[in-house]
Amino acid sequence: MKKAVVYLAVFLIPILASSTLAVAVLPENFTAEMAITDLTMSIAKMGTKTRIETQNAQGLVTILSADEKKIIYLSTKTKKYVEEPLKTTLAPMYGNDLVVEKKPIGPQTIAGHKCERYDAVFSRNDKPNEKLEAMIWEAVDLGNLIIRYEYETKDSEGKSTIVTAQLRNIVTGGAKSSMFVVPKGYTKVASLSELTTGASSSSKEK
Repeated sequence: MKKAVVYLAVFLIPILASSTLAVAVLPENFTAEMAITDLTMSIAKMGTKTRIETQNAQGLVTILSADEKKIIYLSTKTKKYVEEPLKTTLAPMYGNDLVVEKKPIGPQTIAGHKCERYDAVFSRNDKPNEKLEAMIWEAVDLGNLIIRYEYETKDSEGKSTIVTAQLRNIVTGGAKSSMFVVPKGYTKVASLSELTTGASSSSKEK
């Protein structure tokens, strides 16, 4: 679960927060797949609600709601969920304090979408010294939605790795309101550690 949360915070903020940055009109409703290195996630967005489902054995789903200021984690395997206040580390997805500096470096077509490519630096008003440098691709036909970005990261030994995230199979209007609520029959638990308890045994029984 920790890995999924890290990916959510690090990778999705600049992509889904682009709605506060673009001058064109972004799609308010869409579904897509997000590929991040060896991880694939299903994405759905409707207004200020976002759903992220990791495609792994535990069936983890994250639902964020700006209006209700909450985040829900649920497991489709254990039929459990936990609800928490929307954390400040994720708030930039919906807030106006995300700052981006962009330098155009030329157009490029990605997965059939004509894109403008930029060198970008992301930061927040309240933490201007914490910056994320990335190359981003904004799809012109999708209101400048960021559909791809890549950035460099280094491990403790100084080894450099280029991380790439890309939205694919984008369907405008594909999200439904039922995607952003806890399904009937799910049990509420108190912590993330309880969320996946029983997932392994359930998989084996099947």
